[in-house]
Amino acid sequence: MKLLADEGLEHYIVKYLLKKGLDIKPNKDIKKRIEDEEVLAMSRYYERILITRDRDFGELVFITKNFTPELF
Repeated sequence: MKLLADEGLEHYIVKYLLKKGLDIKPNKDIKKRIEDEEVLAMSRYYERILITRDRDFGELVFITKNFTPELF
């Protein structure tokens, strides 16, 4: 399982998941300070499950269901 951590996710959570052996990459390692739409497109493009505390993503998933990975 490959994970993508949104930049709002606490650092200690990412460290804990790394320590447990999970493949998790903070989105800021790929590109810093990006909009939610780009984060969502990035998770789909890299085939990673997005972990976030931002509740706006639920609505965004339904709005962008016909997204294009070239968004970012």
